[in-house]
Amino acid sequence: MPLETQQRVARAPAPAPAFASADAPAPALPSATAPAAAQAQVPAPVMVPPSLPVLPVLQVFARAPVPGQCKTRLIRAVGTAAAAAELHQRLVRHCLRAADAWQRATPRARVELWCAPDIDHPFFAACARDFNIALKPQTGTDLGARMWLALCGALVRGERPVLIGTDCPWLTGDSISAAFAALDGAAAVFAPAHDGGYVLTGLARAMPELFAGIPWSTGNVMTATRQAASRLNRVGRPARLAELPALHDIDTPADLARLQRDPQLAHLIEGLTP
Repeated sequence: MPLETQQRVARAPAPAPAFASADAPAPALPSATAPAAAQAQVPAPVMVPPSLPVLPVLQVFARAPVPGQCKTRLIRAVGTAAAAAELHQRLVRHCLRAADAWQRATPRARVELWCAPDIDHPFFAACARDFNIALKPQTGTDLGARMWLALCGALVRGERPVLIGTDCPWLTGDSISAAFAALDGAAAVFAPAHDGGYVLTGLARAMPELFAGIPWSTGNVMTATRQAASRLNRVGRPARLAELPALHDIDTPADLARLQRDPQLAHLIEGLTP
């Protein structure tokens, strides 16, 4: 799944919410085992006055293309760990081209590349140079914590964040625009993946519960997320989810075959399969 560009920050006048300072820590994720009532005790959402613009920020999550540490389920299909890492690089660059097209068409928009395990890999430096984007290190104990910390950081600055991975080449600039538009009427937006996960999420307000206690890397991610939203609704914290059309991502040999059949995207695996 992620040099510094100038940031335009929209801040609310005093009195501000308890955590609406850029220097304040992000609210902790609720424990997956805590009672529902305890989980409901989270800070109030960040509020930006209607007179201030809500600045869109696209957060791209990506891992360093280290052979043997990315696209491991596809190593046998493409022949070597190095070939799988090359595929990963191509997917990241393809995603960043879509992000760049969206940014150019969207006033005041920014794109950030959130990197794991850190920002030090030369590939990330090349992406920052080629696409003129900021690099950010992913932090957190699991995927949910890492996503929440990135999204919350944008919310406390008065920005509107949408976060995507790099495994879905069918995610386009139009998809990204649709996600931001959905947040005009929803608390959160998701683009489900056909394998049960999701390839995009975004927040209009703080809801850490959507990222806690989720069985990551399983086919139940999106279902568990919907259930978390339902629990919020039951305790009086409206959490309307908007869902975009489901998309495929690239995780299995069957996904590679689907990619190869797509005349617009087959170039991404050209020369990689045995």
